[in-house]
Amino acid sequence: PQWLVEFNKQHAPQFGKTLQWQPVHPLTSPAYDFAQKDNYAHCALGPLCCTKFTIKDPQLNGQESLLTVFDKTPHADSLVTKAAITCLAKNFSGKQDESCLMWISLSSLDLAGHVYGPHSIEAMDMVYQVDQRIQEVIEFVKKTYPHINPVFVLTADHGVMPIPEVLQDEGFPLPVRVDATALVKNLNAIALREFGVENIISVVKPPQLFFNKKLFKTLSKDKKRALTERLADELRLHPSIKQVWTRYELEKPAAGSDFYADVFCNQYFKGRSPHLTVLTAPYHMLTKHGKGTSHDTPYLYDVHVPLILWHAGELEKKVISEPVRVLQLPVTLAHFLNIQFPSADEKEILPGLTK
Repeated sequence: PQWLVEFNKQHAPQFGKTLQWQPVHPLTSPAYDFAQKDNYAHCALGPLCCTKFTIKDPQLNGQESLLTVFDKTPHADSLVTKAAITCLAKNFSGKQDESCLMWISLSSLDLAGHVYGPHSIEAMDMVYQVDQRIQEVIEFVKKTYPHINPVFVLTADHGVMPIPEVLQDEGFPLPVRVDATALVKNLNAIALREFGVENIISVVKPPQLFFNKKLFKTLSKDKKRALTERLADELRLHPSIKQVWTRYELEKPAAGSDFYADVFCNQYFKGRSPHLTVLTAPYHMLTKHGKGTSHDTPYLYDVHVPLILWHAGELEKKVISEPVRVLQLPVTLAHFLNIQFPSADEKEILPGLTK
């Protein structure tokens, strides 16, 4: 749309521009009081909070992508927030016959979390920065549309596991980083040696392993199943792997025999889901990266996210302690907006919100 074209011309990050991450509080403040907060030995980047950095042109430096540092700083979320406010101003007048549903994705905390982990200065300050961005949006809506009574929702798609080596430095022996590349190399060697199939595993997106589709289709039905089950059995022998499910197991209607199996069954999509799905032991991280962290498990540190709703006069100053799922949010919003429920959602509305 034209408003976005104009916005990008005015606000897009410029090559060569130098920026600095300004923290919300002084770094000596109790707001950042956390063990190992400045342990950068196991991070994918060095200290970034308070640091100046330059936006680099990939044509001039092949080692740098356009926004490889920018997108992990508060500057990126500020840009997204400014775009969201501009979008509202250009498209929504707030008249009685109008309605507007806007999702704003503030992703810099996610990107910084991968690099620095949740216990870092960068991750902690990013939470305070996100709080300020939310305040900007709320204040704009209240000031620009004083006659409407908006519903505000805050949630997230996932949590994050602490960096295993940082936990080890704190004295916890359990956390382990598992080299996914070495793991796959061993599995492919078994497939070649025992089945005559070379490089059968083509894509690894922990906790998912995908076979080469074209190669796999050339195998007989029996050989497909035998190969799949052999590699699954090999994975189950690994000390960091708690369970493995094959595509054959997850596509069965009654495959969800326990909580974790049920989680993976719910996200299974025939023809698109992986051939092998891996559940590592708690605090064991299967990854292709030698530093940083990720969020690839159904454990609490990966799935516990905020869920806050606010609607003046109806949803405020109340805490619901019952366990819920984010999947209940779309149905709840549909209820309050008085629109048709999502066709594929089977969850009830969030508890404690209706009289």
